[in-house]
Amino acid sequence: MQQFSSKRDTWLMVVIYAAALSSAACAVIVLVTGLTFANIMVFAVLLLVGVGLPVWLVAGTRYVIDKDRLIVHGGPFKWRIELADIESVYATNNPISSPALSLDRLAICYKPNKQLIISPKNKAAFVEALNRPDISLS
Repeated sequence: MQQFSSKRDTWLMVVIYAAALSSAACAVIVLVTGLTFANIMVFAVLLLVGVGLPVWLVAGTRYVIDKDRLIVHGGPFKWRIELADIESVYATNNPISSPALSLDRLAICYKPNKQLIISPKNKAAFVEALNRPDISLS
């Protein structure tokens, strides 16, 4: 089993952490305005969604290649792709939402007509670890 971390673009980390910090500040402001039940609930939601989710996404984005499958972790989300189902892998910088913390990405096309975009820090080592002679980084 091999694990690969996601490459991280500095600008994206700044945006994610700024959003989390803003949510935390808003949560504190809501709580300071009064300890009502509604304020406590808004505070909790802001912390969980506005702070917890972005931090979880950054800390939990990784790619694991097991003996017969690729497991992609993106915070609370998980994808399992059988290695035998992978049809092609190619470099892309498509900005579509995906479990990738960089725009330096790989698109993994797999059966049946599905695609997942990831951003392993070392793309060449990742493709090599797929251990599929018919797949090369093109």
